[in-house]
Amino acid sequence: MKSHRFQSLLIALSILLSGCSNSHSFGQPILKLVKEISLPNVKGRIDHLDIDVQNQVVFVAALGNNTVEVADMKTGKVLHTITGLSEPQGLAYIPKHHELFVANGGTGECLFYNTANWQKTASVKYDDDADDARYNADADQIYAGYGSGVSA
Repeated sequence: MKSHRFQSLLIALSILLSGCSNSHSFGQPILKLVKEISLPNVKGRIDHLDIDVQNQVVFVAALGNNTVEVADMKTGKVLHTITGLSEPQGLAYIPKHHELFVANGGTGECLFYNTANWQKTASVKYDDDADDARYNADADQIYAGYGSGVSA
């Protein structure tokens, strides 16, 4: 049996790489395994995922490992690891700015990273438990869930 982290990544990659169709027959599987990406240096569970569709890169919040893993969906290789995080949970890729937003549940700190050089470009600190993140491209805004509420 595969570990939880690999099952989650496989499901996400199946959706991302094979696409989903709204016109499927009842009983027909809509997901097809296309590729497995090994995360050999990740210990513990993973949480949220996001993608850079144009470059076919998947970002994986490795909560139990306190890292974010960046993997190439074409080659199946890990390209980069962001370390020094505290329970990374929510991720949001911002194509317009080539940035990755990372919400840290352990400290409540939310960080922005330039995806060209992986330098931290900004941070926002919430009281506790920063979690899910969403990017609204039309408004160019990030929404982050934290504590028991949501903030924009």
